[in-house]
Amino acid sequence: MEQLSLDPESIEGEALWYCLTCRECTFYCPSGINFQRFMMALRDSLLARGHTKFAMFCPICKSYTMPKKEFEYLLKGTDLEKARDLLEVCPQCKKADYVKTLHRTAR
Repeated sequence: MEQLSLDPESIEGEALWYCLTCRECTFYCPSGINFQRFMMALRDSLLARGHTKFAMFCPICKSYTMPKKEFEYLLKGTDLEKARDLLEVCPQCKKADYVKTLHRTAR
């Protein structure tokens, strides 16, 4: 985080996007550091500075959804087309589409 505040352009590596924010590190940390919250804040800061190379965005509203590595990991061993449809769209857009579908079918 210190490197980001001193020289934001120096952070271009993909390693910061490998974290799946699964809370495993937080669970085992003897100091009780919430790594998930830290990584999410760090990613938000990187995205605000225009570092989008390793991030996935919702195709509808263009909001950040997850790291590309996490997306690739979740697609492994699945029916790619169905999984891609489920994973690419953010929860807000899924919910809006679901409500629209319910209204159409209720008529």
